[in-house]
Amino acid sequence: PGFLPDYFVTFARAAEAADARIVLNNLLPYAHLAFAENDPVRRLQLLAKAFLRADGEPYEPAKTFKKALLDRLPDLAERYLSAADAILEISDRLALFRMVEGTRAALTIADWLIARYEHLKRARGFLDFNDLITRTVNLLARPDAGPWVQYKLDQGIDHILLDEAQDTSPDQWEVVKRLAEEFFAGLGARDTVHRTVFAVGDEKQSIYSFQGAAPDSFADSRLLFAGKVRDANAAFADLKLTWSFRSTDDVLAAVDRVFADPVVRRGISHDPD
Repeated sequence: PGFLPDYFVTFARAAEAADARIVLNNLLPYAHLAFAENDPVRRLQLLAKAFLRADGEPYEPAKTFKKALLDRLPDLAERYLSAADAILEISDRLALFRMVEGTRAALTIADWLIARYEHLKRARGFLDFNDLITRTVNLLARPDAGPWVQYKLDQGIDHILLDEAQDTSPDQWEVVKRLAEEFFAGLGARDTVHRTVFAVGDEKQSIYSFQGAAPDSFADSRLLFAGKVRDANAAFADLKLTWSFRSTDDVLAAVDRVFADPVVRRGISHDPD
């Protein structure tokens, strides 16, 4: 847009008449090459060299085009900026397509690697960390074995402590919930022992979503355990730490400002507080 063939001819003649050096030495040569190029990607690259600076930004028409040229073509600045904007927009879309292609290629490789990894594990009888969590959840959920396993474990577990709870996955929380199932039911193997569940975390610090971490599970689990404890007429403490000894005031203020937005907050927690 802005530089259709007829106008471009007029523009080239006006640039020669005005002796506009930048146009004659840079814009016109690359533009001529672009118009003769059949490959659309290469054509776009040539147009970018013609209409954009080395840093990829448009020229400032008032500084780039001589006054004599602007006098001859009063709408040149508007037409130029329209063309430059179109080139930038198409370049951005092309970059997105390339990113999609790269992502698809990476996922194809990852899919093959994961399948190969799972095959090797099965062939050698190995289990990784995720397997241990998944199989533990499945074992505790089995009606024929889960209650017996929970009964045996119940005899030896008095306290459960979780650090970095914001990076605990739903399956890991499920293990914790099943291990603590009898803690507050009054039916445990050792009812007279004071038993506790302690978890500390900050949803805003969650960084392990690629390993299944679900920061909103922290608040959900807190509400679940709070209900169980109060139903058992026991004390539940929900403590909020207001001091940080590892970050500067500016960092903390920036984080608080980001998560003050309710929409952003909902991305990590269902708890409004």
